[in-house]
Amino acid sequence: MSDPWQAVDPWGGTNTVPNNSYYPPAAASAPSQRWTDANGNEYILDIQGETVTASCEKLNYHESGTLKNGKLGLFGTWHDYTPEKITFGPPLSTSWTRVDQGEEPQPAQAEPAADNWSSWGNANDSWNSWNNPQGQAQTEQSNGAWGSWGGTAAPSWEDQEKKRWEGYQREFQSAQEWNKERGILPGGQEEMDPFSGEAESKGSGEDFCLYDSVAVTVNGTKTDQIRRLANFEDLFTRFAGDIPVQLEENMNKCGFSMPTPVQKWAIPAALAGRDIMCCAQTGSGKTAAFLVPTLASMIKHHKAVGSMEVAFEGPCKPDTLILSPTRELCLQIFEDALKFCHKTKHRCLRVYGQEKAKTQILEIARGADLCVATVGRLYDFVGAGIISVADVNCFVLDEADRMLDLGWKEQIEDIVENHGMPPKTERQTWMFSATFPQEIQTLALKYLHDHLFISVGVVGSPAVTVTQIVQKVEKAEKTDKLVEFISGFMQQRKGNERMLVFTNSKNQAKLLDQELWKHEVATTAAIHGDLDQPAREANLAKFRDGKVDVMVATDVASRGLDISGVSHVLNYDAPKEISLYVQRIGRTGRIGHRGTSITFITFEAGWCIDSDDLLTELPDIMKGAPNTEIPDWLDALSKEKKEGTWYSKKKDDQWNYTDVRKNGNFEGWKDGNDQDQAQANSWSNWQGTGATQEESTQSQGEWNAKSGDSWSW
Repeated sequence: MSDPWQAVDPWGGTNTVPNNSYYPPAAASAPSQRWTDANGNEYILDIQGETVTASCEKLNYHESGTLKNGKLGLFGTWHDYTPEKITFGPPLSTSWTRVDQGEEPQPAQAEPAADNWSSWGNANDSWNSWNNPQGQAQTEQSNGAWGSWGGTAAPSWEDQEKKRWEGYQREFQSAQEWNKERGILPGGQEEMDPFSGEAESKGSGEDFCLYDSVAVTVNGTKTDQIRRLANFEDLFTRFAGDIPVQLEENMNKCGFSMPTPVQKWAIPAALAGRDIMCCAQTGSGKTAAFLVPTLASMIKHHKAVGSMEVAFEGPCKPDTLILSPTRELCLQIFEDALKFCHKTKHRCLRVYGQEKAKTQILEIARGADLCVATVGRLYDFVGAGIISVADVNCFVLDEADRMLDLGWKEQIEDIVENHGMPPKTERQTWMFSATFPQEIQTLALKYLHDHLFISVGVVGSPAVTVTQIVQKVEKAEKTDKLVEFISGFMQQRKGNERMLVFTNSKNQAKLLDQELWKHEVATTAAIHGDLDQPAREANLAKFRDGKVDVMVATDVASRGLDISGVSHVLNYDAPKEISLYVQRIGRTGRIGHRGTSITFITFEAGWCIDSDDLLTELPDIMKGAPNTEIPDWLDALSKEKKEGTWYSKKKDDQWNYTDVRKNGNFEGWKDGNDQDQAQANSWSNWQGTGATQEESTQSQGEWNAKSGDSWSW
């Protein structure tokens, strides 16, 4: 039998379990993965990867939780976990009602009085904006303010928001008081090795050399003062005073060998103190392009919260704030940040929806130096006052166009403009994305100061490392064709290569996952909007670790996710828009590694039933892609669609994917005196030693010669 847990009992064994009304407190030491509550009921913890289940046979009790980076999320709170020891964290409220099997805990009707909160706030100058009336008890219902609907007039949106925020305030205050009373320090994040999953070097793909023929355009003032990186040794030598030793060591552990085009220009520009708006192909290394300079600045200049020798008090005030459009991308950036901050005392925080707010509040209560967040959840926490943006020195908007597509513009504006964030002249702001239409560039002019516009490659196009294949398929034969493709993939794949299969609906993703499971052609899983966050993370973890060969996904996984080993992307359902097509196939061929995309174009009774918008533009996207042929039937179909519709490529839209500062008639341009200088300094560079058209063609030929992708689709 393994060593027993030396379980601390922070709840004192005083909470009994009469009629199953309370969550079980931890008791004394017990055998590994077992413990006994105050009433003598034995609990067993089953751990399967990042998914855990606590069960008590006597009480017929089961609850699912998560285990990640040494943190065990269970019973509505977080606990510090190692295989040898578990330290149980505090309950999030003084009265919890246990909910039976499979459901998450909900707070009881009675909440702590506000008196303690009020007196605690008066003793701390940093808290001066709480709106919780003294002595007023509130109830946070699991379904928001609508939970008490009884036929009377519905509460206003503002009332719901206020009620939710007051609940966050109480939970936050309770957590900080708990930490203070017991001397719980913020601490670092050293529970697990963040490099354990590294499987792919960042810059050693067999076709990384193709990046040398990618054009880079830099516009803005004083561009002559920005010198691109030759390699990472150049970075560590030229910016030796700016790159902390530990950051350099962590980058080496991550396997960074050669910078991508976007990294060659964005990193030195950011380290020079410039604001940046960057357009780059998906899979081109944008995450490291902003994490390296932001964390270099943070580690060097910002006092680490994790080094504090007293419990953290007051709102969490991150030095670096990174906004992401999706939970999955938020989690990915957070994990990359943990790697870069390894063995430092700087704390990283992740904030996103579909995870219990209370579990995140426990981490927020301990403070953080860097916060990666989705807009909606951050808007709530900033509104509640438990996260402050007043000390933000580095502000990053990743996949900014997607955030606007999802309708977060007003919330972003509120966070930036109404809560004390330093003005753009007193912070660094960077915007990164694969596309930048007019609305995004207008936002850039509003939030960026004297910025550089960096465009890498043909904006809105796939990476140069992706071979594109289209297949004409009858609707009734699609599933059989998919099984055939996956069977061939499993027979011919090399090493631990994996495949992503995209559909256009959640129901289709579920059905395909079940169908593939029946055929037993590969180990499969699914990720879609009907899965809760723990289930999504568990499936993604299995896919990353190679335990799943084929992942069936909706577009929830089409942007930003960087999963090594994805050699093939198959569009079972063709996307409706060309931008989604680019994002989907961008999950392969990343950082110089070769990738292949296959797209089913669906016909029924002789008619193509896929989107006209996609079909008219698809041949143009495929032109110039490596080892790619455009079928005659697709070319003819595209021309037919163009001639028979009001199709327009919008060539006359001079703002699409160009630097708006080149046109003096743009009404959003405010710094007119700098405009001519920006135009005068506008220039274009070929990466490497200046690849000519002939050299670019030669690289294409080398791709065709080297390509081992001889599948006869």
